[in-house]
Order: sequence, then structure tokens, then C-alpha cells
Amino acid sequence: IDQMYLMSKVIEVKMAPFYIIFEIVGTPLNGEGWANANFYIKTTLVNKCAVSLSGYKWCNSTSECTPSTTASGMTGNILVSNESANNVVCVSAVNNSGYTKTKCSDYYKLDKTGPIFSGIGDTTIQRYGTIDLAKDVSITDALSGLSSTYSYNPTTIDTSSVGTTNVTYTAVDKLGNSTSIV
Repeated sequence: IDQMYLMSKVIEVKMAPFYIIFEIVGTPLNGEGWANANFYIKTTLVNKCAVSLSGYKWCNSTSECTPSTTASGMTGNILVSNESANNVVCVSAVNNSGYTKTKCSDYYKLDKTGPIFSGIGDTTIQRYGTIDLAKDVSITDALSGLSSTYSYNPTTIDTSSVGTTNVTYTAVDKLGNSTSIV
């Protein structure tokens, strides 16, 4: 007699019952991932099973955070307004079966401030004297960085006449935020 043996193996496939999507809404980012105005991160919870979600919480910080702000529904817009290279949104959701998932977004960069000048001040020179308008002038931009060097206008001063001349210095960062100082 031939006997046939039936062997079976149970394979359990665990799938997360929902997942979280992050999407930028509003201000577009430049090629280096920076925005120069406040923007929103739209969070969407996608439910893949019959068990409904009992809610979710979120947080927004300059480092990974523990979600504590309660939200309702399956989507939400979270404002990003902190000037930083490390803005992050974290979401924690739980379904009615007790399954919890927490996910943090990539880092979002926001720079709304123009460059900062130093070394500019009132200067007195003698008639027919010379002056270097660029001497001791420096600029910094702590977030997105400078797009180029600064400019100043006028570029030369006529010292043959007694009087006052205002010089305007201007610098622009990589996002187009500008600073002008007289």
C-alpha cells in the first residue's frame, strides 16, 4: 500500500494594520530641502484592516519627540514654524485592538531669517582720505548658508567734498532671505 503523507506548515504573515504618510503642504522646499516660510506637514493614517483606529497623537520638535497632542480623524496638518535644520514630526496611532505604531518624519529645514552683518559702523575719514568699505565687514547665515558674497552701494566714496554718505550693504542667503543695512 502506498501511503501519502500530508505535511503542512503554518506561515504567519504579520502586516501592520495601518501606516503613516507624511507630506509637505504649502511652501515648496528648494533643491537642498529648505523652506523660507512656515509650512505644514500633512499626516495621513492609512488603515489596512477592519479594526478601526481609536485615535492618534502627534508632536513637532527639532528632535525626535514623544507624541502628546491628540488629534482626530485620519489626516491632520501640523505647522512647522521653528527655524531649524532639524524639524521633525512624530505620530503615534493606536487601533481598537491595541496595536500601536509610532513613526517620525524625515527632518524638515526652515530658514526665514536673512544673513547677519558684523563690522559695519560709522566711520570718519579726513578730506581727501581713503576708505576701504569692505574692511572688517563679515556676514554669516547659520541656517541655509550664504548664496554669495555681499554687495554695497555706493562702491566708492568721494572724499574731496565734506559731508555724509550712507552706504547700504546687502546680503542674500540660499533661500532668497535678504538683509540690507545702512
